[in-house]
Amino acid sequence: MILRNSGQKGKEPIFLAPHPEMPELTLRSYLQNNLQSALNQAFPALVYRVKPESFYLCRTGTADLCTPVALQISSSVAIPAEQAARRIMTHFPWNISFVQPDTQLEQTLQNGFINFRISAQYLHTCLLDNAKVEPLSARHSILEKTNAVIKYAEVKSPGVINGNPELLVEQEEILLLKAIALLDTDSVWNRSSAVLFTNQIAAIFERFYLKHAVFTESIELTYARILLVRAVHNRICSLLNKAGINDS
Repeated sequence: MILRNSGQKGKEPIFLAPHPEMPELTLRSYLQNNLQSALNQAFPALVYRVKPESFYLCRTGTADLCTPVALQISSSVAIPAEQAARRIMTHFPWNISFVQPDTQLEQTLQNGFINFRISAQYLHTCLLDNAKVEPLSARHSILEKTNAVIKYAEVKSPGVINGNPELLVEQEEILLLKAIALLDTDSVWNRSSAVLFTNQIAAIFERFYLKHAVFTESIELTYARILLVRAVHNRICSLLNKAGINDS
């Protein structure tokens, strides 16, 4: 890290309304690009590159992704990490298309870490993007239940299924939505992480499958859950492919 010139005082938190071009970005690219820009504005004297792998899964219950960027630069800028994080985030452009805005930074700053919570809008977008109908070519044992549900759905409800993601409010459903959004192939750095992510999604789906019926008396809820199962199936298939695991 190299110092170029002096720093400048932070501004009030920025909030951006959803932009039509934004959904084409991934969550991590949005965070990486905008955190880099905020850091450059907060500390123009500092040369530091925010990397895609700078964001980690967060299990605090109040956040989904966190980054130790402020902790990593605190010694170079000669201020505590918490103060560095606050200065950075005053320049961060919140966008509800990706994350839940926290302009007061009540949940964002914890022990020097910068935390982000995925917005419901992004979760629903990821669900719809990943629930597209695809041939059931994968026959890996981990997909037995999703295959069965999708085949039954095709018999019972042929044609296009338009489910409403807002009906997915159970704890296991929310966990699956977050798994689909977070455990994507863009987050996979090697075969081991692809296998780990696959097993994590499979474990959450098992909990969902044992606790909640996919086919219910409510056609709207049934359609929403069919979409969820399709999205889980497609995500697992993509991760298995990334891991280089052939169908069996």
